[in-house]
Amino acid sequence: APPPSGGFLDKTPRSRFRKNDKVVSSSEEECALNAETLLRRFVEESDAGNVKAERLPDAKMYQIAMEGWAKYSFNSSKSPRRTGSDPTKHVRSLLTLMESRHADTSLPHAAAPTVSVYNSAIQAFAWNRKVDEADAILQK
Repeated sequence: APPPSGGFLDKTPRSRFRKNDKVVSSSEEECALNAETLLRRFVEESDAGNVKAERLPDAKMYQIAMEGWAKYSFNSSKSPRRTGSDPTKHVRSLLTLMESRHADTSLPHAAAPTVSVYNSAIQAFAWNRKVDEADAILQK
């Protein structure tokens, strides 16, 4: 039986792009975008006071979203004609969100950045040849 329709993943557009003269599904980009969207939804729910333990954004959720963008970044960096999202913008945004939420004392449930979170961000920046940004994280 086919999976039920109308769910969260059904609302994500199925984009395609060219890679080495072959049309390839951008499933890695979609996965990264879905992970980020879900994380941001949990952040919004948490900010609205809907605090349920299974929906609190934790460090692992941030790490998974960043790893998705890092993986997309690595695989798409091999293609000279890459199209789609700039993964480093997404990673930078997620890292900034996590750090600012953790620094905000009014958010007692905000997750603290971990070594794994920083490693995922560094990978994405390094694979996009943004060495200065990767280096800035190492300096923290």
